[in-house]
Amino acid sequence: MLQFLNRVKMDTSTTGTGTITLGSAVSTFQTVTSAGGVTGDTYRYLIENDTDWEIGYGVYTSASQAFTRVLEQSSTGSLLNLPASGTTWAIIQSKLDAGALVLIQTQTPTGTGVVTFLNIPQYYTNLLITGAGRSTAGSSPGVNVAMTFNSDTGSNYDIMQWQLANATGGTNSQAAQASVTSAGFIPWSAATTGNVGSFRIEVINYSQTTLFKGGLTQAASIGATTIGASNIARSGGFLWRSATAISRVDLTLSAGNWDSGSQISLYGVL
Repeated sequence: MLQFLNRVKMDTSTTGTGTITLGSAVSTFQTVTSAGGVTGDTYRYLIENDTDWEIGYGVYTSASQAFTRVLEQSSTGSLLNLPASGTTWAIIQSKLDAGALVLIQTQTPTGTGVVTFLNIPQYYTNLLITGAGRSTAGSSPGVNVAMTFNSDTGSNYDIMQWQLANATGGTNSQAAQASVTSAGFIPWSAATTGNVGSFRIEVINYSQTTLFKGGLTQAASIGATTIGASNIARSGGFLWRSATAISRVDLTLSAGNWDSGSQISLYGVL
């Protein structure tokens, strides 16, 4: 459950881009501790310095009044390099529990068959990708969404999935592929107008560098208004045979481009 720290606004004389030390509460506002903040918990924050601002989350330590900084968004595109001059305010907003989702980026592609997420931060536990859309080309029953990591197109991906096409079930097992060939599935261009396919991809422990990377996939594509083979549901898992931390994800259609109205989002899981 989301827990808010009400009316917390404190000054800080910290400079640079690192952990800040919180000072005194601004008049009529509370400190983190007086608002119920607890050492070791993670909170969302807003830092303001003149016209510059930074939004992120960090861990609070009561004894030293230290507050770490992990960037989500800022007026400069990076952590603010806090100056010695001017007044800097830190506004602590709400607690983030383990498992909380943080939106990294949303894309609404048109005119391209590839969606790329670059420079993925390395401080989350897992990654979650959600998508909904359709293709401008292809054929029945629909179009696959292939996934690669770090531009690797070698034979390093294994896939195991269960598929239901109307009332017919089956499996899809592939080894040593150049991508997770069926990470998602969406309707093709001649599918019923407005129909959409949805998919969800979880990449587990994506930033560790000891073991290979694995994850789970789910997809449902409704290509027809009546029951038929153009309606597909899939569920399964994948393995990427690399111990490299994932900093890039590409999602590529097997045919056509992403149609107008398609949307794909990348989240970090704390």
